[in-house]
Amino acid sequence: MILFLGEGARDVGLPGVSVGDDHEGDIPRLVRRMSECVGGPARFGYQAATIREVVENIPRAGRPTRSGGKAKDLRDAILASLPPSGIVVAIIDARLDEIDQLQGDVREILRQCQERSSTTSVVVGLAVQEIEIWMLVDPHSRTAAGISADVASEAETHPDPKSLWASLCGMCPVPNGFNGEQFADMQRRKAWEALRPEVVTAHCPRGFGSFFSELAPVLRALRSADSKA
Repeated sequence: MILFLGEGARDVGLPGVSVGDDHEGDIPRLVRRMSECVGGPARFGYQAATIREVVENIPRAGRPTRSGGKAKDLRDAILASLPPSGIVVAIIDARLDEIDQLQGDVREILRQCQERSSTTSVVVGLAVQEIEIWMLVDPHSRTAAGISADVASEAETHPDPKSLWASLCGMCPVPNGFNGEQFADMQRRKAWEALRPEVVTAHCPRGFGSFFSELAPVLRALRSADSKA
């Protein structure tokens, strides 16, 4: 079982966010694609929640009092939901001016997780700027989403990948039988399904490359564990 944590509903997938009965978010779709590419399972059980949702459900008397922002919420959410065994995968945005600080915070969070449960694998990914850049830098993902425009190679320094993604996707005509929200969700799903981890790693080494290198062996081990069950 994998627990996915993200900052927004679109990241983790919630009823009403995606289309019909498909309530998956970006993180489950991305991790499934990564798993397929490294020989891990194509399907797996998972739970998903936003970091804010987890933090708000921590009993007030039990909430840590340490001050802080994004990293504090990430720490509290992971530790509050840390299972005795299993896998926790979290992805948060990291602006250019906060990457170094967040990397240090993540190392401390992982140390605390190891102290709590040595049998739980915890992987935290930093999406430099925003996660949409990971779809935009791979031509296969852009084509799958119907985007014909090229994207500058600045990748991890692009100031607003989310708006760029929305703008480029918005240029695509909505097929008959779809409304705008349904088509937008389908574009994201197809982009994740077509993504090539090695291509995104080359363009986004600090964010995606680091995340992929840490998660890949965990996903391979998941396949091995499934085969022994």
